Amino acid sequence: MSSCSANSSPRLMALALGGVLCLGVSAARGDMWTNAAGQAVDATLMALEGENAVFKGADGKRFVMPLASLSPAARQGALNAVGRIEVPARLRPDFDLCVNTLKRLGELRKAGQLGDDIEAEQRKAALDRLKLAFERLGVADASRDQLLMKARNQ
Repeated sequence: MSSCSANSSPRLMALALGGVLCLGVSAARGDMWTNAAGQAVDATLMALEGENAVFKGADGKRFVMPLASLSPAARQGALNAVGRIEVPARLRPDFDLCVNTLKRLGELRKAGQLGDDIEAEQRKAALDRLKLAFERLGVADASRDQLLMKARNQ
């Protein structure tokens, strides 16, 4: 996995984006995302995590970019994408349970009642339960990543 954190140097981020651009030339799906320097990459937005956007490149590898490094239009597009995803009615109980669990875990961690490692483990378990619900309820593969992104960002 190639990733750039918010603390990475701009040069490292440019190299990572450049690498993804080279790998993604023959991509068939995804969206074009442009950084503040005007470089574009074909990738699918997977999640927003704090001040970072998590993408899956055309080669299937995930990478992270700070939202601040995206062009204003791309940044707004990423923020808007989370709100547009509709949760199927049959999935709503499982989805809401996952979202409420993730929120509660965050609250407990912030209050100092839960360590980062245990929170991460429990977050993974909650998301894994949601993934099982996808399979049980026959949620289309194409919707799963977007629904996971919405759950993580509510």
